[in-house]
Amino acid sequence: MTNPVALALLACTVVTAWLGAAGLLLVRTPHDRLHVAGYLSIATGASAALAVIAANPVSASAVKACIILVTIVGMNAVLTHAMARALWLRAQSGDLS
Repeated sequence: MTNPVALALLACTVVTAWLGAAGLLLVRTPHDRLHVAGYLSIATGASAALAVIAANPVSASAVKACIILVTIVGMNAVLTHAMARALWLRAQSGDLS
C-alpha cells in the first residue's frame, strides 16, 4: 500500500487511538469514560475504513469496510446506551463498589 492518503489516514487512526487511550486514563468518572470510548470507536473505525477505501476505491474490500463502519457506528450507540443504563441502575441501587 503506497497510497499516501491511505497512509495518512492510517497514521490518523494510530494517533487517535493513542489520544483516546490517554483520554481514558485521564477522565475520572465512568460516564466520562463512556464518552471517550464512544469517540474512540467512531473516530478510529472511520479513519481505518476511509484508509481502506482510499487504498482500494472500487473493490469488494471498500464495500466491506463501509459495512463494517456502519455496523460499528450502530453497535457503538447500542452498547454505550446499555453500559450507561447499567451504570445508572448500579448508582440507583447504591452498589458503587
